[in-house]
Amino acid sequence: MTDDRLPKSSPALAEPDCLPIAERAFAPPPPKRGAEFSNKRRSGKPAPPSEWRLAFDCETTVDAAQRLRIGAYQFRKGDELDEAGIFYDPAIVSDEELSLLRRLCGECGHMLRTVAEFADEVLFARAYDLRASIIGFNIGFDISRLAIKHSPARGKTMRGGFTFKLTRLRWRPAIQIRHLNARASLIQFTHPPKRRNSPIRGSARLRRANGADHSST
Repeated sequence: MTDDRLPKSSPALAEPDCLPIAERAFAPPPPKRGAEFSNKRRSGKPAPPSEWRLAFDCETTVDAAQRLRIGAYQFRKGDELDEAGIFYDPAIVSDEELSLLRRLCGECGHMLRTVAEFADEVLFARAYDLRASIIGFNIGFDISRLAIKHSPARGKTMRGGFTFKLTRLRWRPAIQIRHLNARASLIQFTHPPKRRNSPIRGSARLRRANGADHSST
């Protein structure tokens, strides 16, 4: 018994069409003439990307001032969590709220720091010194909430932006931010001042880190 619904004979297979395929890839430009020789004369090589990452976010008051109330952060080495915690502004957080934060951090095993401790002991003493990637959502706004003072940015590249000082430790650098548009900003650490009575001078003592603004990406 046969099934009339099945074709009596299979159609011949069509011959494949050979079409060009284009792939998008990153191709570094060839070195300029004489660049290989000049690179050999350099005393050092650029440091490789750091495996450390600091991600943080800030919550503010709902009035026009939008002052920092609390923030949360994670400090990671690769995919491994090294430290997680909450920081707060003692001038804004009430005693009752502080008691709640202490209980919450105790239950979760998180660190609880003031905003000054977060800036000195996490953002600079760990993330900056280890050249960690610093990640945030709308990070330019969050950095401005951490700042203890600000001024117009100097320099050709950052002119029109702002310089934010996040710590009272004078040998730590400031952070400069210049908005390019609603989705992109230039963010950089300034060159760190020379530390008094330090046997090591210049940028060899502290290396700059790159900020990553994940405003919309």
